[in-house]
Amino acid sequence: MYTIKQITGEDLLTRFNEIKDNIDIALVHSDGEWTSFQIVKEAISNPGLFQVWDILKDDTSVAIATTRFIEYNSFNSIHIITLGGLAEGDFPQWALKFEDMVKEFPQVDYLEFTGRRGLVRGLSKVGWNERYTTMRKQIKGDDNV
Repeated sequence: MYTIKQITGEDLLTRFNEIKDNIDIALVHSDGEWTSFQIVKEAISNPGLFQVWDILKDDTSVAIATTRFIEYNSFNSIHIITLGGLAEGDFPQWALKFEDMVKEFPQVDYLEFTGRRGLVRGLSKVGWNERYTTMRKQIKGDDNV
């Protein structure tokens, strides 16, 4: 069973090396949009826009995810920037748990994730739709964007 907890404030600094290592695992597959330092810096200075999450399995930290709140013209989303340390086969289970958590925030219409094409198959099985190279899942509202 997964538990997801936001890492905030001083914990972002005291756990920086662990957080950085997990972010860097995911950033290997990116095009250089972000560095781990930039993401953590944003989570410290703009916690309403950037977040760092600890993924625990049976109360043991197994992965770190980072997200960004994005306001589009017609809807809002939580965009998963990185997810490092979680086994690919566990990704759909984690995504369902994260979705349930995000549903508590009425301002969020969609979840989005930009990542490796290999994750498309697993996420498609739990209701995500591929959009360009980004996967998107509707949380509320109309699915017409």
